[in-house]
Formats: sequence, C-alpha cells, structure tokens
Amino acid sequence: MNKVKIRMNSLFRKGMILIVYSLFAVMLVGCTSTQITTAVNTYGESNAYLQYDGSDVTLSNNTAYYYLVCTGDYYTAAQYGLAKLNATSSQITIGQTTSSLSSFKFRTETVSDSYDGRNALVVSSTTGLIIQSTIYFNTTRISVLPLEVKKYVAIHELGHTLGLIDIYDSRMYTYTVMYGTTPTDSQYWFQDYQEFDKYNITWQYGE
Repeated sequence: MNKVKIRMNSLFRKGMILIVYSLFAVMLVGCTSTQITTAVNTYGESNAYLQYDGSDVTLSNNTAYYYLVCTGDYYTAAQYGLAKLNATSSQITIGQTTSSLSSFKFRTETVSDSYDGRNALVVSSTTGLIIQSTIYFNTTRISVLPLEVKKYVAIHELGHTLGLIDIYDSRMYTYTVMYGTTPTDSQYWFQDYQEFDKYNITWQYGE
C-alpha cells in the first residue's frame, strides 16, 4: 500500500472558512519519559488542534450526526468510525442520521488524487467552531483494499471533525491514527483511536 499524504488547504469565504482535509493515560509504549514529554509538548493538547485566530478549532456543540451517502464496506466503515469516535468521550455526541439535510455527510468519490480519504470542513469565522463536514472515501485507491483500511480511513477523517490535525513526524505513526500518511505496515491500520488520540480528545472535550 502506498503512503498517502492527506492534504490540507484553506479557502476563505464570506463569514466562513472552508478547510479541506484529505486529510496517552499519557503513555507511549517503548518510549522514555523524555520522549513522552516531547511527544505531548510537540503534538499533544492544543498543538493537536487546528488553529484559528489564536484559538483551538473544535466541533460546534460537541455534536455531529452524519448522513451516510455510501454503501457496502464504505457504509460499514463509516458506522464503525462513528461508534469509535463517540466512545472516546462522554462529552461528545457523534452518530448517524437519516436526514439528508444534515450538515455532516459520508460520501465516496472516484478521483486520481493520491489520498485515501479527505474531510471537507466548514469552520465559522465568527465562532471558530466546526459547523459542517463531508468525509470522502476515494474509491480509486481503496476499493480493492480490505475493510480494515476503510475503517482506518473513517477513524482518521473523523478525527478532523473534532479539530485534530495531521501529524507528519515519522516517529509518531505507531502511536496515533492522525498520522498524515497511510502506513504501509498493516499492523498500524489502527481500528480504534490510540491512547495519544484519546488523551488529546479528552483534554479538549472532557472525559
């Protein structure tokens, strides 16, 4: 499986910013206390979040209900990811809705770009809160890959819905689902948020 960079761009619009992603218990197994401290100081807490006007960007009302415009493995992966994210904190509500009018959606797309998935977010320039998200699975790249990859993509992209950013430090890919490229080693196609991810989520949103 090729490494895939998950891109992040920003486009300013009237009253809003459109941000497009392809996109630790504080304990990192096998790391020294110094390495743990460095990881948290560099990539944890506020550093784990998208920034706007000097503040962390977070999910409006801590709530997102996704309408699933996808089928088969993609539908299964989306449902799986929603359940995993919702379980990270009792202070957030992440789920599925049958309303096509929802501002949060899962879709598929078939494009030649080199990403497995992306999350198109809309952030209010007034509040700095995430008010819309559309997550895309790129079928060109992952249609023939195992369900585990699609679940990994769903979990990663949903992390952006809370405001988490990509991490590109190669020392971190074994500890977080928010690593910015798809791991080539299948043992790191994480099927749940890792302790580092959960730490950053509960630090921001509460347990």
